[in-house]
Amino acid sequence: MELNDSVPLNAYNVHGKLLLTLKRFIMALPPKFVLRVMIVPEIAVKLTLTERPHSVEDLIKTLQEKCRPRLDYEFSLHYEDPDFDRQLCCLVDIEDLPEKGTLQVVRSEADNI
Repeated sequence: MELNDSVPLNAYNVHGKLLLTLKRFIMALPPKFVLRVMIVPEIAVKLTLTERPHSVEDLIKTLQEKCRPRLDYEFSLHYEDPDFDRQLCCLVDIEDLPEKGTLQVVRSEADNI
């Protein structure tokens, strides 16, 4: 039997075993989030997550834990939105979080005083 990987998401049954094309195997993997987080213009950290956080607040807590003591203040996160030519937009809905991209930490006004 010849395997044809040009057809997307193919699966084959060969001698009772299910074989997946590489494309289907990769599509079946859970998403991995790889984010570059700009804490200040001179400092960026790489954050790898195995799943999408449940909320923006959960993502902020994860960042605060991983980047302690650098992020011991209130902040929001902005992301490069592809709908607006990668201009920064405030991340308010976790579904807008890209699987790979850059986030920018923006210190809350009350913390800047």
